[in-house]
Amino acid sequence: MFHHIRSFAGSAWCSMLEPAPVQFRYLQIYLIAAIACNLLLLFFEGYGGDLGYWKSWVSQLERNGYKDFNGNYPPLYIHWLYLVAKFYAWVDVPIEANNLLKYCAQIPVLV
Repeated sequence: MFHHIRSFAGSAWCSMLEPAPVQFRYLQIYLIAAIACNLLLLFFEGYGGDLGYWKSWVSQLERNGYKDFNGNYPPLYIHWLYLVAKFYAWVDVPIEANNLLKYCAQIPVLV
């Protein structure tokens, strides 16, 4: 009885170790490259337009919450920026267009 369970578990592990089909390998390579590029680009200066928008949105969310919010990003990202605004308020740091804001705004992209 246990011999069959052990052989089933062994075959499952063997099938997991087999090489992926070619189309999945290309997808894996692309995803690894995209993540690596995003991580590397965190250390470069941010685009002023993006930083300005993030600063404006985080400032609006810190002052008014969601009331009268003027932004054009998907709602889930706006919720993230709301958390960033709460973080800035909690640590009592002024909201400026700098690398801290860039890092905070880019966390969902990397996750």
